[in-house]
Amino acid sequence: MNNLTVVLMCHNRTKSAVEAINSILNQDIKDFDFLISDNSTNNKLQELLNKDFPKIETIFCNPHHKTLFDHFNSLISKIKTKYIVLFHDDDVMHNNYVKRILETFQDFPEASAIATNGDFFEGGRVNKIILGGSQFKCEGENLVFKDKKSLLERYLAWDSGGVAPFTSYAYNMSKINDLRADFNRGRLYCDAFFVIDALDRGEIVWINEPLVSTRQHNEQISEGCGVRDYKSTITTIKKEFKGEISKYYIDEYRFRNLFYRSRKKNHFPFPVIKFFLKMIPLLFFRSKAFRKRVFFKLFGGNN
Repeated sequence: MNNLTVVLMCHNRTKSAVEAINSILNQDIKDFDFLISDNSTNNKLQELLNKDFPKIETIFCNPHHKTLFDHFNSLISKIKTKYIVLFHDDDVMHNNYVKRILETFQDFPEASAIATNGDFFEGGRVNKIILGGSQFKCEGENLVFKDKKSLLERYLAWDSGGVAPFTSYAYNMSKINDLRADFNRGRLYCDAFFVIDALDRGEIVWINEPLVSTRQHNEQISEGCGVRDYKSTITTIKKEFKGEISKYYIDEYRFRNLFYRSRKKNHFPFPVIKFFLKMIPLLFFRSKAFRKRVFFKLFGGNN
């Protein structure tokens, strides 16, 4: 019996799902189970799977789950192997992803989860356009988290060095089998709180190597995040961490989200402008990453 199950979570994205499927089939090692969970609202992927990938075990969700996180939670309760990867249908695994995950679980057997670095791409074909470098920065081969505060600050602060992509996570089922993503805690950002909760069960390890590529497109969940999502995130932090997290970090997170959403809509209401005017001097003096962005926008050059 294999120790790992890779589940590909699909929803109405047939073309990118094929790329994701092939990236999983092309792993350097084959000692893992592969399952497709199709939560689509049409039969297009089902027809393609029956024609081109008939040997891959597939679950067709009926009725389909309302959100990615409902889909995510349902799969945690179904899988019985030691480890599980819940991969997204718009992303791609590098060929050595599974190998490195299993090796790292051998080195950190009590870890609740292991994630990897990643890179970005856009367009219809993998590696067509690489948009940036690694999704997080750290010194050394691995970054090990043992407390919630340090992990949460990675999500909030510009200078934190970034975070591991959610799609890259592999979970130790003996540690997280009763955990569930809770939409009421952060709404579309509730994945962050799921990972933070896993730290109660064991350390989390990030492999400092890009082993997944995440696709940038208008239909991804992060593009749908709005004011209610970031407000729910801030409310959850204030309620559950009760002053452990600096107000500056929370305000910085609020600034980032407000600025992105306002720029996207090309609408800057007066309360938002007032908050920006308060935060910009603080960010300029306290955040090296913010200063780099300002100078890059003003003078160009390398970021």
